[in-house]
Amino acid sequence: MKKFALKAKRKSPKKESSLKGDILKHFKGHPHVLIVPKHQDRFSNTTGVSDLLLCVCGCFVAIELKRDETKEATPKQQWFLGRVLRAGGYPAVCRSVEEVERIVNNIMHGLLKFPYEEVSNV
Repeated sequence: MKKFALKAKRKSPKKESSLKGDILKHFKGHPHVLIVPKHQDRFSNTTGVSDLLLCVCGCFVAIELKRDETKEATPKQQWFLGRVLRAGGYPAVCRSVEEVERIVNNIMHGLLKFPYEEVSNV
């Protein structure tokens, strides 16, 4: 008689598009946050531009979404994030709604200064 072992299903990481949808839903209607998602189609060349561009209380934020811890921004994405930083904005690579929410809350409560500099919570 053949024995069958139950295999634990490995939880696959969320797709970036699903994460983007969750973030857009989370901040929908927020009075101090404007989010512009990157639109990708075969006619536009947005290679390297961050997945989400935000204006939070007048501060520019570029967020590159990655679905898991092992993924890093590509060289073109790193170049774009560097340009955002040099222009006085806040660049970030985020992997969850909570990470984006932390950035937004830090900006709203004055815990980030622009150009980007974290303020100690002393």
